[in-house]
Amino acid sequence: MTRAQWAALITAVGLGLPGVACDDTWRGVQKDTRENAAIAKQKAADAHLDEKAAVAAEKAREAAATAKHGLENVARDIQQTADRAGSDRHEVDTFTGKAKARTQELGDEARAAALHVNVKQALLRDSSLDASHVNVDVDADRRTVVLRGSVPTLEQKVAAQRVAASHAEGFAIRNELGVSTAD
Repeated sequence: MTRAQWAALITAVGLGLPGVACDDTWRGVQKDTRENAAIAKQKAADAHLDEKAAVAAEKAREAAATAKHGLENVARDIQQTADRAGSDRHEVDTFTGKAKARTQELGDEARAAALHVNVKQALLRDSSLDASHVNVDVDADRRTVVLRGSVPTLEQKVAAQRVAASHAEGFAIRNELGVSTAD
């Protein structure tokens, strides 16, 4: 509707003064039109976002369905592999048992070797001993440390046992050292 048409309408209805009322009403109509246009524009944008959200949700549902299908295939493949492996399970168990036993043996050997080195180093570091002719053997199964060889005096034999005992906690010390007196 044009401005003149609005003015005629307002005058015909008998609202206010024709000149002033028309201008104020016209500005009000323009303001309302702008506000309504802004609201319509926002609703259109919201509808567009809702449409994008719907598309994204559909894509997410499709991705979930694809993932579910893929996981079902993986689960089926794992079950088939497990079924095939089931026949070899006894062999696997036997191998695993042997591997565990060997690992335990290697661990025991490593601990025995470390204990051997610790005791021998302690004997060599002790200034009251001449441990140059002392051999150290460790029997991890029997938890025993055996001192063999010779020392110059009986006091050094006793000192060697004391040093070995202090570095081999939980192990019995078997002192087979001989006393060799220099002539």
